[in-house]
Amino acid sequence: MDQHVEGKKAVTETLVNALRSDEFILFAQPIVALNAKPGGPGFQEILVRFQEEEQKLLPPGSFIPVLESCGLMHYLDRWVASRTVKWVRTFCKLRPGDLPPRNSINVAPDTLDDRGFARYVETKIRDYQVPACALSFEISMNDALDNVAQVESLIERLKPLGCSFAFAAFDGSSESFELLSRFRADFVKIGINLVGACDRDPQARTNLEALHLRCREGGYQTIAEHVEREETLGILREIGVDFAQGYHVGLPQPLE
Repeated sequence: MDQHVEGKKAVTETLVNALRSDEFILFAQPIVALNAKPGGPGFQEILVRFQEEEQKLLPPGSFIPVLESCGLMHYLDRWVASRTVKWVRTFCKLRPGDLPPRNSINVAPDTLDDRGFARYVETKIRDYQVPACALSFEISMNDALDNVAQVESLIERLKPLGCSFAFAAFDGSSESFELLSRFRADFVKIGINLVGACDRDPQARTNLEALHLRCREGGYQTIAEHVEREETLGILREIGVDFAQGYHVGLPQPLE
């Protein structure tokens, strides 16, 4: 047991030091507009990898559980937000006149409890003079259900600046739709259960179409996640889903 505790402590110290010395790397995966006219600003989800020795990149599943168990995810989310804002500033300097892409940043439950996170983001936007519309924040619907007041507080602080909000793993329940309205959501991310089966299961397609139509009625744009096949993409276009994300439409690439 002592060895396990010491091992976890060593890993935690390594990750904290990595945050201090910028050993994490940002990746971005495209979120592709399916029915919009070309030429608009892009959309991408910001992902994070940990760079070990010899340039080996570790996926989130290898380090995020450690940060979660130690209550350190809000530090990582702050780091991601800060580096994303810096990247947006660089984009604006190198491409004056072009709108930067919308960058979707995942928000962990620990970060929802971090009362200073919204102020931190607001300060970064002001200090680096970047358009707030370039930042979007993605929250799991389950996390939102468990932290309603915290989500509302984050939205009340950042949405007036121009930031947008997406809710992932959306199940279409009445309670979830009520919260979307309460949160004034911008985007709804539809998960693999419906998206992955819509080209093979008629009922999944019917359910996906009904969910999309209800989102449209509420004024929320839909994003289909885990799009892995051309057949799936064709059905999403037929239904009218707004965006698609997945390996078939774009692989994660280093943000820089």
